[in-house]
Amino acid sequence: MSSNSFQHRPGRNSRQVGDAPSIGHVPKMNRDSESRVTKHTRKRVEIKEPNIKLILVISGMLAATAAVVIGLLLWAGVSKARIAEEHQAFVVSPPPPPKPATIPLAPAPDETAAAKLVEDFLAARSEAELAGLIRPTEQAPSEILAKLAALPEKDGKLKSVQPVGSVNSRALQLEGVVVTFDTGRNRLALLAPDASGKWLVDFDGFDRYSTPAWNEILSDKTVTGTVRVFLSPDRYYNGIYGDDTKWACYGIASPDNETLMFGYVPKDGELHELIAKLLDKDNAPAGQKPKACRVTLEIRHDEKSDKRQFEITRVLSDEWAIGDQALDQKLGRPLSQTTK
Repeated sequence: MSSNSFQHRPGRNSRQVGDAPSIGHVPKMNRDSESRVTKHTRKRVEIKEPNIKLILVISGMLAATAAVVIGLLLWAGVSKARIAEEHQAFVVSPPPPPKPATIPLAPAPDETAAAKLVEDFLAARSEAELAGLIRPTEQAPSEILAKLAALPEKDGKLKSVQPVGSVNSRALQLEGVVVTFDTGRNRLALLAPDASGKWLVDFDGFDRYSTPAWNEILSDKTVTGTVRVFLSPDRYYNGIYGDDTKWACYGIASPDNETLMFGYVPKDGELHELIAKLLDKDNAPAGQKPKACRVTLEIRHDEKSDKRQFEITRVLSDEWAIGDQALDQKLGRPLSQTTK
């Protein structure tokens, strides 16, 4: 085969002057590619419509949220203003009135008035003169007048009447006046106001009234009595009150008899606690023996015990005058705690 049998294939750049331009060989686009382009183009066109709806929804939600936020801010502003007004009202409001005292206090009489009241009481020799001077009592007016008339014979001639001011008591409001006789004996006149604020002498306290009489209380029989005495700590344990782990012992003394008596209460009970507080109010300085204090007691004697031994069953007052309510009841103690 000769070389002329082969036709020369023109090269890529073998154009001649005057030839038409050529873009070379262009391959055919396959169908798959055409399909992909068509699908992609459709997808892009279809997405545009949902985007617009989403924007509208989001815009609506943002507008609603903004409205809620503005509403909350307005509400917070009003609440803040209201709180400020309430705080201001609280600050400028006057303080509440003080709570009333446990014992409503009546204006106390001055020394002159207190002394005059006691002098008139001591000088009374008739019911008319006695009326309006003393607190209510179970003692009859005739009995009171007889006791007043017998004072010079029993205690001596009146020497002085000395007001001593207010008397410390949890039971009732009291003022004290010491009545002294030329024999050296004395009595304490306790003054207390009535419901209207008028001050009166407590004759039972002045008389150191005990019931039944002391000779019956000390008769060694089973008996219950009410006594106005001095009370102080003691340590006499004997007979049915011999166990000092169970009983607390107190000395009992009366100016109206010479017998030293002993009172007992169960330890760690409410009466024990109450009496400890009463004795503490008049306690002497540390290291010294506590003073005896004036009390009105209910006591009970058991035939099995020594005649000087008594169980203290109630504390009616921390003075020789009793208030409208017994002290142990006023302080919340149950009324039945007698040990059998």
